[in-house]
Amino acid sequence: MRTVRTALVANERATSKRGRSTVHDEIADGTRELTTEEVRERLLAHMWKLIAYWDSLPRSSREKLEGLAFSICSALDGETLQLPAFKIVPNPHPEDAEYHRSEGVNWYPNNGEVEWLHEHFHEVGKKYGFIR
Repeated sequence: MRTVRTALVANERATSKRGRSTVHDEIADGTRELTTEEVRERLLAHMWKLIAYWDSLPRSSREKLEGLAFSICSALDGETLQLPAFKIVPNPHPEDAEYHRSEGVNWYPNNGEVEWLHEHFHEVGKKYGFIR
């Protein structure tokens, strides 16, 4: 895990030295808003850290997978110091509602933020019989 963190910090330093702040304004001390690419990289690096963490534990595969899924939900909800919360919003194809309506099936809205995944994770697992 240390290697991922070291690479992330080194990349951040190199990025700030290259001055890729053409879109994002730098503040007097040289800090700036992260680019979309940097945010994506930090989120994915965090997921790789979670994979390494859960893989290192002496637990069953099932416990590791469940722990990893819960940790990812917690990260997306902003329940980690390393990342802010992320918005998860359905983004169906424009024709989905019409198609599903014609099939007599409910469809996803083109809005409606999905929040607090980690708080509902185990509840939904029990509801659908994945957890006893």
